[in-house]
Amino acid sequence: MCIITRASARRGDSPSIPTRASSDTDNHSALLVPKRHRGFTLVEIMVVVVIIGLLAAIALPAFQRARQRSQNTRLANDLRQFSGAFETYSLENGVWPPDVNQGILPPEMVGYIVIDKFESGTIYGGNYDWEGPGAFSFIAGVSIRSSNLEDEQAIGIDEILDDGDLSTGKFRNISGAYVYILEE
Repeated sequence: MCIITRASARRGDSPSIPTRASSDTDNHSALLVPKRHRGFTLVEIMVVVVIIGLLAAIALPAFQRARQRSQNTRLANDLRQFSGAFETYSLENGVWPPDVNQGILPPEMVGYIVIDKFESGTIYGGNYDWEGPGAFSFIAGVSIRSSNLEDEQAIGIDEILDDGDLSTGKFRNISGAYVYILEE
């Protein structure tokens, strides 16, 4: 079988074989070249989907770690700000403010701490709580109560604030509350 293209017929490359005249409606049939459809094949689409899935599987854990690190840093910074304000009050007045219920800023601390920041709660849910003299075995501290904070996350916060051990140092897990101890 011999395939003749229009170009070879016009040039006269094969005079012994007659060419078929083409009309506007039949111009593809004379070439004997199959029609090409535009679009993607199912295999190409599946390859793209698999690649996107692999990229997502690689990126998602890294995103979650970065998010947790960011939340831990924010909580640690809040605790540092609160402790600095309570220490400033103690230095100026010679005493710590009295203990109050969780989620409530002691009235003496107005002007030292923005009320909404303390009373709006933590990034992990739950409330901040001022632990004044007589509340625990230590003298003063800021605790986190009723939160979704897990020990693994709390250890990350402890690494930022202290020694990375929840049983020792300034940041501890005491009776189900995470406490940043200001004075023992």
